[in-house]
Amino acid sequence: MTRVAWLIVPATVVLAHTASADPITVVTQDNRFTSVGISASPQQLGSSASSSDTLRSTLSSPAATTTAVLTSSFADPSHWFASGTTSGFSTGPSTIAHSDFSVAFAVTSPVSYSFDAEFDESSSSLPPNSRCCIQVITAAFLGLVVGPGIDAEEPALEPVFRVDNNPGGPDVDSAISRALVGMLRPGEYRFNVLAISITPGFQSTGAEGIGNADFRFTFDFAPAAAPTPEPASLFLLGTAIVGMFAFRSRAAGFSLKR
Repeated sequence: MTRVAWLIVPATVVLAHTASADPITVVTQDNRFTSVGISASPQQLGSSASSSDTLRSTLSSPAATTTAVLTSSFADPSHWFASGTTSGFSTGPSTIAHSDFSVAFAVTSPVSYSFDAEFDESSSSLPPNSRCCIQVITAAFLGLVVGPGIDAEEPALEPVFRVDNNPGGPDVDSAISRALVGMLRPGEYRFNVLAISITPGFQSTGAEGIGNADFRFTFDFAPAAAPTPEPASLFLLGTAIVGMFAFRSRAAGFSLKR
């Protein structure tokens, strides 16, 4: 190898060191589901959980109706989205509706993320002294797996972000939105967005309760920006280039003397 070739090698190594591979995001567990229930109903629970992007559960009785729907997709690894709705109406028995987008996924190289979501809850009931019993909840959570948990089926998680909307009090009418951005380092993650509506059981004639909880979100990933070369790497690159030109200058001068 000539001297010029040896001087070019360090520059090539430094430039290659600053490049980064595209990230790969893989869903390792698909736990999306919807479920509903009515107390004192012949069919007390209805649920739907599969790899389908549209899930729906509904139950009805003479005194109550409850429904949960989830429309979602992560077919594009860089763009996830979902819309979940839950509702319950009762004039007697208690009801519950649950819509849940829950997945586990792996990140193999750093990615930036953007999470944009809207959460809505509403409830009302009669008579007034029963209003506090209706529960409408929406929430979102992203966590990095850091080791085994107390429960063998649930690992220990380091929170990346968490959003809770659990308004209390009578006649709830709440809507919030969140726009979150950040960076995910390589590892295993758990991601969950849910909506739950619960109406209590009413004993008095004429009592009724209505509860609704909904969410919508998009979750986008992009390759992390290539790291800026460290000062030492820049110095090495500069030294290699200067050395190369110095050698060429000396070689040219030697040729002229001959």
